[in-house]
Amino acid sequence: MQEIAQLEKISTEADFWSNNQEAQVVLRRLKELKQIVQPWQKAFNDIKDFCELYSLCQESGDDAMMKELIPQIGSLTQEVEQLEFVRKMSGEDDTLPAIFSIHSGAGGTESCDWCECCFACTVGFLSTKDSLIRFWIYYRETSRALKVLP
Repeated sequence: MQEIAQLEKISTEADFWSNNQEAQVVLRRLKELKQIVQPWQKAFNDIKDFCELYSLCQESGDDAMMKELIPQIGSLTQEVEQLEFVRKMSGEDDTLPAIFSIHSGAGGTESCDWCECCFACTVGFLSTKDSLIRFWIYYRETSRALKVLP
């Protein structure tokens, strides 16, 4: 949170855009940090709101409202568990480029079909992320490039 505040302060300075490359580095880092912090802030606020509603229900003795709150416990727990899982699987190199390849092994129709399914799932997953994706699909048995996506 301190680094976010510091970077936001830097980005509001009058001479911030005097060095375009440094400004882009600062803004990229600010975006990375906010992508980490904002989901946790949302979860914290959701839990805080839930606790306030729960306290009000206890004080008023509103059993109907209490029954409506019970399903929210599961969704809040799931939200926090998902954030914890993402954090465990994240690392400092997550924003760096990567090379990912899928090979059909010995080949054949079924293995090529399986590779296409894996590729489709990968494209679907990566398209939800804020990243540049470039693909080169190559079929070994035909020795020709099938498709290039910029």
